[in-house]
Amino acid sequence: MAGKSATRDAPVRMTVPPSPLSPFVALRHRDYSLLLIGRFVSTIGRQMQTVAIAYQVYQFHHSTLDLGLIGLFRIVPVILFSLGGGMLADVVDRRRLMLLTQPLLMCYSAALALLTAAGLVNLGVIYGFTFLAAATGALDMPARTAIIPALVPRAHLPNALSWNITVMQVATIAGPALGGIAIGAIGLAGTYSFDAVGFLAVIISLLLMRARLGAASVGGARGWTAAVQGLGFIRRNSIVGAVMSVDFFATFWGSATVLLPAFADKILHVGPTGLGILYSAPAIGSVIGAVVMTGLSNRIRKPGLPLLIAVVAFGLATVGFGLARSMLAAILFLAATGLTDTVSMTLRHQILQLLTPDALRGRVTAANQVFVQGGPQFGQLEAGAVAAGFGVPFSIISGGVACVLTVMLIGWKVPAIRRYRIEQ
Repeated sequence: MAGKSATRDAPVRMTVPPSPLSPFVALRHRDYSLLLIGRFVSTIGRQMQTVAIAYQVYQFHHSTLDLGLIGLFRIVPVILFSLGGGMLADVVDRRRLMLLTQPLLMCYSAALALLTAAGLVNLGVIYGFTFLAAATGALDMPARTAIIPALVPRAHLPNALSWNITVMQVATIAGPALGGIAIGAIGLAGTYSFDAVGFLAVIISLLLMRARLGAASVGGARGWTAAVQGLGFIRRNSIVGAVMSVDFFATFWGSATVLLPAFADKILHVGPTGLGILYSAPAIGSVIGAVVMTGLSNRIRKPGLPLLIAVVAFGLATVGFGLARSMLAAILFLAATGLTDTVSMTLRHQILQLLTPDALRGRVTAANQVFVQGGPQFGQLEAGAVAAGFGVPFSIISGGVACVLTVMLIGWKVPAIRRYRIEQ
C-alpha cells in the first residue's frame, strides 16, 4: 500500500516547451553583428557591379549569348576551386582566410574601374576579371558562410541565418537600383569603384572581431582526401543531397535575371534606370520574405515541405514574368520570384547548417557552393542560348515550367525531406 501511495502521490513531470526566442537574439552577439554590417555594405557594391557588367557586356553586341557567357566564366572557377576552398575553410582560421581573399577581390574591382576609365575594356577583359573574381570567391565563400555558426550559439543559429539573408536582400534592393542610377550619373568606371570601396567594410569588420577561431578540423585527412570528405557526407545524407539538388535545378531552370537587359530593351523598351528597377524588383520581394522568415524561423520545426512549396511557387512566378508585357506586371512577378526564393533559401540554409558537423562545414559549404552557383551560372548559359534561338519570353517561360516539374519530382523521390524535423 505504501508503495502504491508513493507512486500515486509522486509529482507528474511535465515537458514545458521552450519559450520562443526574440527575433533579435542573434544581433546580441558583437562579432556576428560586425560581420553582418560589413557584408551588407559589400553586397551593395557587388550588386552594383552585377548590373554594370551585364549592361556593359550587352552594349558591345546586344547579344543574349554574350550575357549567358558571363555565367560560364563565373561557374568554371567555382567547379575548379570550391573543394579546395572548403578544405582551407576547415583547416585554417576562417577569419584569416577572409582577410586574404577580400583584399584580392577589392583589387579586381579597382582594376576593372581603372581599365574602363582608360577605355581599355573589351569582352575578353570583362570575362577575364569575372573569372578571377569567381576563382577568389570560390576560396572565400566557404569561410564566409561557415564562420557564422562559430559566432553564435546553436540555438540562435536559425535566427542568425535569417538575419543574414534579410540584410543581404535589403542590400540587393539598394545595389541594383544604385547601379542603374550610377551608370547614368557617373558612368561604368565610377560604378565599379563603388564596388571596390565596399570591400573595405568587410575587411574592417574582420579586423575588429574579438573571436580568434582557429581551425575547425584538427588532425585527420589532408589534401585531396580531405577535400572530398564533404562530398561523402552529402552522398550519405539523403536530405542534404536532396536540398542541394532542389537548389541546383530551381536556379538552373529559373535563371531569368540574366535576360533582364534584353527583356528591358526588347519587351519593355526601358533604359538603364528601368533596368536597375527590374534588377531591384526580386530583392523587394526578398526583403518581404526575409522579414517574415526572420520572425518565423525559430518556430518552423519541419522545414522540408515548406521548402518544396516555396520553390514550386518560384517556378510559377518565373512563368508569370515571362508572360508579362508591362513594367508593373514584370515588377510584381519578379518580386514574387524574390519572395519565394528567399523563403526557400532561408529553409535550405537552416537544414544544411543544422545537419552539418562543424569540422566538415567548410567542405560541405564548398560543395553546396557548386550547386548554388552552378545552377544559376549554367542556367544563365542555357537561358541565353534558348533566348537566342527561340526568343526571350520562351526561354523564361519554359525555364519556369521545368523548375516546377523538377522540384515536384525530387520531393516525390526523396520523401525524407518532407518529414525532416530540425531536432534531428
